[in-house]
Amino acid sequence: MNEINELGLARCRYAKRATDNSPAWWACLEGQSEELRDRWKFAEGLRTFLGKFDLGAHSNPVYVFTPRGEIHFLPDGSTPPDFAYHVHTQLGHHATRIWVNGTARPYQFPLMNGDIVRVEYDTRFLGPELFWLDCAITPSARAKIRRGLTARWKSIHPSRARIADLVLKIIRNYERESGYKFYLAEHRLDAFLLRLARARGLRDLNELYEQVAQATLMQEKIAQRFIAEELGRALVQADGSPLGFPLYRISFCQHCHPFPGQPLIALKHRVGKATQGLTIHRRDNPGCLGTASRSPQVELHWLDASVAKSCSEICVTGLDRHHLLGDVLDAIYD
Repeated sequence: MNEINELGLARCRYAKRATDNSPAWWACLEGQSEELRDRWKFAEGLRTFLGKFDLGAHSNPVYVFTPRGEIHFLPDGSTPPDFAYHVHTQLGHHATRIWVNGTARPYQFPLMNGDIVRVEYDTRFLGPELFWLDCAITPSARAKIRRGLTARWKSIHPSRARIADLVLKIIRNYERESGYKFYLAEHRLDAFLLRLARARGLRDLNELYEQVAQATLMQEKIAQRFIAEELGRALVQADGSPLGFPLYRISFCQHCHPFPGQPLIALKHRVGKATQGLTIHRRDNPGCLGTASRSPQVELHWLDASVAKSCSEICVTGLDRHHLLGDVLDAIYD
């Protein structure tokens, strides 16, 4: 597999046939033409197709190259994870960095015609990452990422896999019903589960997972609570200032399923004897209007989408040592 990834499939297959220094894909145009016609239903050959679209332009499919010259065809809008999983599943799982035309690019970078893509991988890296689902667009790559995530989560604990699978199911339901797209980072799920374990007086996450396995703690409620906190991050007060309520005291109606961009109603409710929480409803849902007339309201708005997209979150994990913060800031500024 290493030879194929480094030299290219066409180079390995046609090594005996190629006698000059031409790129590997150029030595086997006829075979690639047949694949192009079979997969993408083109009547013309590969030479005609390549001559029709300029380098750096978009087409459907786009054609990209490995560093050794092997050509790959991907749907327009494909990203580096799509390319890595197209080459090999394990190459995708262990990808640590992607270089496009000699420059390190983020995973969501859109590939264009003629791009030379190099995948830097490490077999010790336990991928894939949850946010890769937001980057990949091809059904094949997304399916491989989901299977890889499930396998990795099961290796941690079966209950961890069930919780995370439920989170992904809720996210897919939001995307299918409302078109709203979540951008999740796995470290936030880890931090949420750890807070939950500490709030219940548990020593570590393993005790939390055991309670889920024994049905002492419902995995559905955990997944819904996590999604509620993620949605709560997009709420601000009327003047644009942050919320005055902790995220764990905010819940979202399970009947109207409000999501960012929709008109909302925020209603106060009692949590225990001395604290208050908020329940978020959709303003255009008739079933929630009766509840709104009986409960005090709080003026809240969704965070502006342009502001939300410009925000970044950086999570750093490391052993405490002298000058650690300075070294981290130097890396960020560089």
